[in-house]
Amino acid sequence: RNFYLTGAMELRNGLPATGALQTASPDMIKALSLDSLFDYLAVKLNGPKAAGQRIAIDFRFQDTGDDYLVTLANGVLHHAANPQAESADATVTLSRGGLVAMALLGQPVSALVDSGAVAVEGDVAALENLFGLLDNFDFWFNIVTP
Repeated sequence: RNFYLTGAMELRNGLPATGALQTASPDMIKALSLDSLFDYLAVKLNGPKAAGQRIAIDFRFQDTGDDYLVTLANGVLHHAANPQAESADATVTLSRGGLVAMALLGQPVSALVDSGAVAVEGDVAALENLFGLLDNFDFWFNIVTP
């Protein structure tokens, strides 16, 4: 029923002119586990821009002691706890706050590396490319009109 009502409202009034809602508040981001945070980043991935690219990054978190392998293939971002790739493009040592700063707050990787907040072994460009593929999508989208 809600979809039909939303579609009818869109046909009568168009999309709402209000700005995008901020769904990812700092408190919400802090409450996410690392698994959920990587899932959130996978949702923000711009699939068409990522198509045809292959990236593998090992993340080592100093503050939690967790290790994650993040891979991009076929326009999809995957993550796995603990397994490390033998041929990763880069190994990144950072805190959870460093990941949030790069991926969600838009702080440049090079600035965080220069400040010592993030250490990268390997291809820094692969890490920058990965975070460059993340997108901020509009909250409102067409339901019934093209």
